[in-house]
Order: sequence, then C-alpha cells, then structure tokens
Amino acid sequence: MSTPQLKVSHVSEGVVQVGIPITLESVHPLEPIGVMFEDDGDTGYFYGLNFDSKEKDAKFKIVDAVHIYDVKNITDSEKPCRFHILWSADGLKTVLMINSYPHAIINFERGTACCRTGFPPASVPSLTHDWDEEEMKHFFA
Repeated sequence: MSTPQLKVSHVSEGVVQVGIPITLESVHPLEPIGVMFEDDGDTGYFYGLNFDSKEKDAKFKIVDAVHIYDVKNITDSEKPCRFHILWSADGLKTVLMINSYPHAIINFERGTACCRTGFPPASVPSLTHDWDEEEMKHFFA
C-alpha cells in the first residue's frame, strides 16, 4: 500500500511563538475567501473569512471560528512552532497544521469547521466543531 501524497492548491506558512500576539492570513487566489490564525496572547483561534461581505465598513465577514489553544495550557510554549495553512486542490477547504499536525479544518464548500478542541459550539444547532478525520481526505491524492 502506498503512502498518501499531499495534494494542495497553495500553502501559507509562518513561525509562531505561542503567547506572543500574531495573525497569519491566507487568502484564496481566485475566490473572495480566506482564513486567519490569531494568537492574542491568551488564546489561539482559526477564522474562516468572506471578503465579499456586504456589511458596511467591513473588510471581511467571519463565517466561522474555532478554538486552537489556550496559551496557559501549552507546556512548551517557549519553543517556536511552524504553522502551515494548506488549501485543498479544489481551493474550498483549508487546514491549519502546527508542527505538521492538523489542528483545524474549514470547509467553505459545506459551510463547516472542525478542530481538535471542538470549541466553541457551532452557531447552527445541527452542526458541531468536533474533529472530523474524514475532512483530511480533501488534502491527499
């Protein structure tokens, strides 16, 4: 059996020191969507963004947000982390990888998001932010 090969349309990356405020953004090259990771010094969150917002004075609309970590709970926060934001081959799904481990996925096509913490509760009662390993299939050939 062969090892699955990563198949993505584009990648954004950066180095993050947990607990030091930073934002990392990745914008789809053709669609008015993007994602942003933010560490505000206390927590890390991953946001799905719509840049085609009709809201007055809004640069973008947050379509979903998932919790990645609480800084106080990270045992080795003094070590820099390598962050990658990968977009699926169809460009409609994105995964946040920290040190090569998937932490969150936003699926713009389905309008869903999942993360390892499952927090916060989804705004739509029939949905959840619980981790869904099936979503990872979008990033492999």
